Amino acid sequence: MTEQSRKMVARPPTGIDELGQNFSRLVRLGWGTVLVPWLAIAAIDFIFVAASAALIWGQEGSDPLPAGGPQAVILQSISAVEIAVVLTLRVLLFRALRDLAMLGPSSVMSLREVVRGMLSRVGPTFLVNILVGAIVSIGLALCVLPGLVALYFLAFAPYLVAVGQSGVLDALTRSATMARRHVALLLTGFAVAAVFAGMMGCSLGASAAVIQGSAGVAGGLLVGWVLNTVLGYLAWLWWGAVYITAEQRDQAWRIRKSAVSGSEPLAEGKNEGSADDEPLPGVTKDER
Repeated sequence: MTEQSRKMVARPPTGIDELGQNFSRLVRLGWGTVLVPWLAIAAIDFIFVAASAALIWGQEGSDPLPAGGPQAVILQSISAVEIAVVLTLRVLLFRALRDLAMLGPSSVMSLREVVRGMLSRVGPTFLVNILVGAIVSIGLALCVLPGLVALYFLAFAPYLVAVGQSGVLDALTRSATMARRHVALLLTGFAVAAVFAGMMGCSLGASAAVIQGSAGVAGGLLVGWVLNTVLGYLAWLWWGAVYITAEQRDQAWRIRKSAVSGSEPLAEGKNEGSADDEPLPGVTKDER
């Protein structure tokens, strides 16, 4: 046995190690399996973007739309519906990504099966997205910090509902439990997501500086759509890797615990993360 092999045996992989491995694997597998539905969602997103761009381009002169005017209200309404619809569809697609990672490519070969699985969770996923968004928005209005805290502890809720592991209200409490358990994993997820957001922001700022007036705003929308489709896909795969890694580590922890105690493994979500659940010797809270 080589020195490197002995080190790998002595030190089990951390959550960050598994996160990197899962992300690399999803990037390789995702191009042929979930890319088609992702592009279909991007096409739906483009309809909203084109409608907003047409409304802005139709404005006479180079001044932006007046705040509070009818066109501005229509534009804000289009943006709100766009966010709600596109975000819900992207979260629903995590179900296919999870099957791809845990069951293999053969589990999501049919686009019809992917769509059927997404449609089966549309209502609850839409509701949990609205609920989480409302809680975070209220928290951000209260001196920002409460909103950031809410965003952290509710980060897993949409995923848990979309893949069918929790109901809407149960997902909120279970997400908080998972957030406490996977601190390093979740903070790494937010850090890399911030890098993606920064890249998109800089690109949009550069495009707005080149094109001025209403044409610049409309052009920025189209540039933003392209970036949101390309970089957004990688960011979506990244968050999928975060969610899947956390779930896999929870499953492994339950199996190890049942092996030590001699009992049957806990059912999915049952008594998970309760105060009575103690980590195994040598396993830190973040690595469970």
